[in-house]
This record gives sequence, structure tokens and C-alpha cells, in this order.
Amino acid sequence: MIREPGRILDVIRKAKLNALWLPDGRRILMDEDVPTPKQRHISAHEIVHSITPWHQTFLLGDNELTLGPQCQAIIEAEANYGAGQLLFLQGRFAGDARV
Repeated sequence: MIREPGRILDVIRKAKLNALWLPDGRRILMDEDVPTPKQRHISAHEIVHSITPWHQTFLLGDNELTLGPQCQAIIEAEANYGAGQLLFLQGRFAGDARV
């Protein structure tokens, strides 16, 4: 349970996040200004973070001083790739696209 919801909003604003996965309660908070078509991708991206064990180790409060830019880029690329796999039927999309 979130004891101070205002602090979560502060974190989101300071980090300039569109969404945030909260492990307690398994919730995704999303900026209400995100366009509807983009919400599905963001949700899938955050789901991938939540189911990838090593992402959970690094995404709970790390910043540019505690998480190197290369590691951050890898984590985000993996979440984006996983989101694409979820949204586009995994390898089926790639196979169908080649035909």
C-alpha cells in the first residue's frame, strides 16, 4: 500500500516518466496525458519490467549515479523488445511480415 501517494507523483515528475510499475500491488501508474494509442505499448513495456527478474533489481529507485547509462539503455531496450513481442504475437509477426 502506498503511504504517501504525493511522493510517487514527485518521483514520476522528477524522472520525467510516462509510467511507473509499482511492485507492491502489481500496478502500473500512467500519465493521463499519454495519448491512447501509446498506452498499450507503455503498459506492455512496464509488464516486461515486472516479469524480468533482473530488471526488478535495478528499477527501484536507481538513478544515473547508481545505474550506468549503458545498463539503463539495455534494460529499456529489453523492455521495448518484450513489449513488441507481447503486442505483435511474439515471433509470429516477424514470420508473417517476411512472407
